Amino acid sequence: DKHDDLDVDHQEFWLEMNVRTSDGPTLLELQAIFPICRNWPREKRVMIGLLCLLSIGIFGISSNSRIPLHCAKRVMDTAAFQRYPWGRIGFSSLVDSIKVLTYEAEKSYTLHGCVHVLLIWIYEAVPGLGEIYGNRIDGADVPLLSWRGSRRRINFSDFCAKKRESIQRYKHK
Repeated sequence: DKHDDLDVDHQEFWLEMNVRTSDGPTLLELQAIFPICRNWPREKRVMIGLLCLLSIGIFGISSNSRIPLHCAKRVMDTAAFQRYPWGRIGFSSLVDSIKVLTYEAEKSYTLHGCVHVLLIWIYEAVPGLGEIYGNRIDGADVPLLSWRGSRRRINFSDFCAKKRESIQRYKHK
C-alpha cells in the first residue's frame, strides 16, 4: 500500500513517552503521559493528542489495546498524517468488527472503528430512535455533524417493544 511507506524514527519519542518501541502505544499509556507532557513542546503534545484520536476516534479500540505501529508513527509527520485515508481505516475496522460478532445469547456487543458513523446512520434510518436516544443539533445540514455525543445506552428490545405498542394503538384507532 502506498500509504504504508512512511519511514520515520519514532524510537526517541516512544522512549520519552515510556512506551515500547516495537508497538504502538495504548490509550492507558497515553493517559499516563498527560501529567508529564504539560511542559513539552506544543508539537509533541499535538502528537500525543493525535495518538489519542487514533485510539478513540479512528480505531475505537479498548484503552489497553495497542494502536498499530505503522499508523501510530504517522503522528511524527504532520503531512503524512493528514493525507492518510483515516476514514477508510475507521470504516474497515468497523466493518471487520461487525463481521466477527456472534449474536447468540449476547446482551451487548463491542464494535471497533468509526462507530459514530454507524450510530448516526441508525439515528437517521430508524424512525424514533434518534429522537429518544440521540441529541440532535438543529440546523446542521450534514448528518455526521447533526448529532451530539451522549452517554445514554440504547435498549433496543425496549425500543422495539414501545414501537410495537404504538403500532398496535395506531391500528386500533
